[in-house]
Order: sequence, then C-alpha cells, then structure tokens
Amino acid sequence: MKILPVVTNFLADLPYAPKKTEFPTGITKLDATAWFRRGNVNIVAGRTSNNKSTLALNSLAVPSAENGKTVFFYTLEDRKERFAVRYLANKTSLVNFNIAQNNLQEYEIDTLYAHRDQLKDLPLHIIEDVGYKIEEIRKHIEKSEVKPDMVIVDYLNKIYSNPGQSRLEAINYYLREFSKMAKEMNFCGVVCCQINREAMGDGNKKEVLPPMLHHLKDSGEIEQIADLVIFLHWKYKYTGDSLMDKNQIDVIVAKSKDGDTGMISCHISPEYNRISNAQ
Repeated sequence: MKILPVVTNFLADLPYAPKKTEFPTGITKLDATAWFRRGNVNIVAGRTSNNKSTLALNSLAVPSAENGKTVFFYTLEDRKERFAVRYLANKTSLVNFNIAQNNLQEYEIDTLYAHRDQLKDLPLHIIEDVGYKIEEIRKHIEKSEVKPDMVIVDYLNKIYSNPGQSRLEAINYYLREFSKMAKEMNFCGVVCCQINREAMGDGNKKEVLPPMLHHLKDSGEIEQIADLVIFLHWKYKYTGDSLMDKNQIDVIVAKSKDGDTGMISCHISPEYNRISNAQ
C-alpha cells in the first residue's frame, strides 16, 4: 500500500484519538511521557527486589481494572496470596508484613474486609501456574469467556525452555509470540524481567549505576521487540547509604517508540507496596 492512503486513514481517525492514556499508572510524569498501549509489548525491568511486581500490580493492573479494563495477570513466581497482601497494603496503608503475619488490631482487620467488599466485580484476574510457556497463555485467553484488555507476565526469567533450546532462544521465541498475540488480540502486553546484575557491576556497592537497555538479563531480542522499556532503579536498596533518601526510586523510560525517554523521580513506600509521585 502506498503511503498516501495510510496518511489519509490516520488523519481521518485523528479526531477520535485518545487525549490521555487508556492505561494510566497514576504517576503523573510517566503518564505524560510514555503510554502503555494496546498491541504493544511493554517491558518493566530492574534488579531483584526493585518492586517490579508492585509497579505491575498496583500502578498498572489495579488502576486499569478500576477503569473497567479486563486485566489478566500471570504470576510465574509469587503465589496469589502475596498479591492479595500487596493489594491490601496499598489500598489500606496497613503495613504489608503485619497483614501477612496477621499482626493486626481488630479495627484494622475490619478495614481489610471493607476493602474486600469494595472489590465486587473488579475485572482483575490473578492467574498462577499458567504462562511458563507462551502457548499456555494463548490457550488460556482463547478459552476464557472474557477477553483481556491488558495481559501482564511476571516475570520473563521464569519461563520454561524446551529440550535442546538455549535460554536466549526460549526468551526470544516467547517474546515474539507474545508480541504477535498482543497485536492479534488487541491487548496491552506487559512483561516484567530482571536485568543482568553482573553486567551492572553490582559487586561494588558504593556506586549502583542506573540500568540501561543492554543490561537486560538474557536480553536477546527484548530491546528490539519492546515498544516501551521502563527500568526501576531503587538505589538505596543496594547501597543502604543512610545519607540517601530511602523512599526515592527512579523510573527510567529507556525506550519509547511513541514518546520521550528520561528519568522520573518517584516516591516508594515498600511497606505499603506503593510507587507514587515524588513528594
């Protein structure tokens, strides 16, 4: 097809184009910089324990579901109960450890039940034991009575490799097929993954460098396939420097086909599983 009809069709649809992101994170500068879009593969990456799951759940899955979007969250590492704790801590501002250990006052337990009752038909599905192979996700979606607007995989480094298949080949195949599914089924695809800490030189705790695209663990074609790559960089977690703001986490937009790149300073409250605007 020549470019003229492509441009003509685009301009015809332009008046109906959304003025804001369909999948807001609640992080103002991020929502103004990079949109999570349907048909795209969006990567959320970072070191171990840098709260990738927290961002995926409480800044993507929950807000999207609260806006009426159906979200399928495939957890390949944590059990569903841990997501219940993360959700409740974020919503109630009760400390996650206390919730998990049932170290709560009676009124706090009442608060948890009150938020449970508010969930009702929230279209957020936490799915475990599915997704270690990409075919499992396709089969699950095809058999589901409802179709997802957003699909999250947490996380890429837990997928299975077939016999005789290298780790790199397995990740490349998984991502290519996931990208195809996102386009075919018109959902917003989100994949969490770790970065290569050896490449980051994390043996030197005095200087914890911000991650870059080439630090993606077993990177393969992640950088090429991804439409959006976001890194979480919680420097305090790895230095323990008492002079450092322990509640500052940087959200780094390293790649965005549709927007700007750059670093956004945010506030992290790990006890509430919450990443929010800088205070």
